[in-house]
Amino acid sequence: MAKEALAKHGSVSFGQSPEYYEPTELTFHKWQEQTNQHGKTYYIQGEKNSSGEWHGKVSKVFKDHGVVIGYLRNGEWNGPVTRIDYDGEKYVGNKKDNCFNGPGNLMYRNGNNYVGNFVSDNFNGAGTYYFANGDKFVGWWKDDDKDGLGVLCQADGTIKSQTWEKGVLKKES
Repeated sequence: MAKEALAKHGSVSFGQSPEYYEPTELTFHKWQEQTNQHGKTYYIQGEKNSSGEWHGKVSKVFKDHGVVIGYLRNGEWNGPVTRIDYDGEKYVGNKKDNCFNGPGNLMYRNGNNYVGNFVSDNFNGAGTYYFANGDKFVGWWKDDDKDGLGVLCQADGTIKSQTWEKGVLKKES
């Protein structure tokens, strides 16, 4: 079940700045089955702190959701994380207090992809959004909205300089 799901989606790795490496082969016989506060069953393996909380390198496989490999600090995701959902969405980047924070790459199942900075699960700062149709927007973001200067590079070669404010296009040339 969980082993087959992981095999279906290929290998995953998590980063430890500055290098990235592949984890050793997962030993499924050591996994513990648990249920979270939302009633979701998952399997978990990794390190614990002296209080018995998951802490350090941890791998989590949800029966109906996906796989997460990364670092937990006192039970919360903190540090490099790779998440692969069974529906095709993927995230590779950093988390802080269970939120996307810092540099990351969020790949949507529809083919769109955001590469850039996150703050509290939102696009914030410099980032590039790649559209499945071949267009891309390179610019500034705030709370998931385009905000500031940016450039839209369309698949047909058209390039447009843009100014955005809170997700509203103010100027284009």
